[in-house]
Amino acid sequence: MTALLLASIFLAALPALPGSSPAEPEVIDLTGHYAAEVRVTSRSGFPLLPSVRSTTVSLLLVEVDGAPGRWRQRHRVCEARIEGGSLVRMTIPDAFVRAMPTRGYPVQLESGDGAPRYRADMGLEAIGFDPAVTGGRLPADAGAAGVIDADGDGAPGATVLMDVPGISDIRLHIAQRSRLVLSGESDGAGGWRGGIDIPLLEQRTLGADPEMFARTPRLQAEPRRSGFRMVPLHGQGGCDAVARALRSAGP
Repeated sequence: MTALLLASIFLAALPALPGSSPAEPEVIDLTGHYAAEVRVTSRSGFPLLPSVRSTTVSLLLVEVDGAPGRWRQRHRVCEARIEGGSLVRMTIPDAFVRAMPTRGYPVQLESGDGAPRYRADMGLEAIGFDPAVTGGRLPADAGAAGVIDADGDGAPGATVLMDVPGISDIRLHIAQRSRLVLSGESDGAGGWRGGIDIPLLEQRTLGADPEMFARTPRLQAEPRRSGFRMVPLHGQGGCDAVARALRSAGP
């Protein structure tokens, strides 16, 4: 033990050899196009109906540009669906997806004790209302200032469909606000995967058809059951390329 300690001290005291230099940190270039799958799990319950756990799955076409320390990410939603639920099933119509705007936000690589971590705070997402009018708060009802017809179907807010035993195609007109923070590690193949922090997830039902279902559900985010993955797109591509790339990359 003493000999090893002395050897270590001796080696530490040696001057650096001419021409040698400390290893440079790996430079990671985030710029490019990606296909992303974002899975947000929550538990919800409507009056007189059982509590239901479901996962909203969104497929995103992502572009990152900029430079280290100044990267910016943009995405548009290509597809969205709701998985889970046996007695209560929810469907997101195509018009809902088409109405979702392209969003942009900064993205960082955070240095820790090990490999760098990808982090993207996606900011406030407002569905069915204008947050500039409401101050970011959910509108109280369909007649409140800031409510918009997000999907152009003539109803307030954005419309989702619900099926319950004996009744199908119930139309719920909702306003929702959320904030997701993606945080993950390299997948070793040019992509990233990890978890999602959900500091905000709120929803209000502005109306329904039949009207008896115009009730706001209890909604609880489950970040430990949520997650994301992002794989590189080789070439620009579009939404068709997103689905193909995610299938090719596996689960």
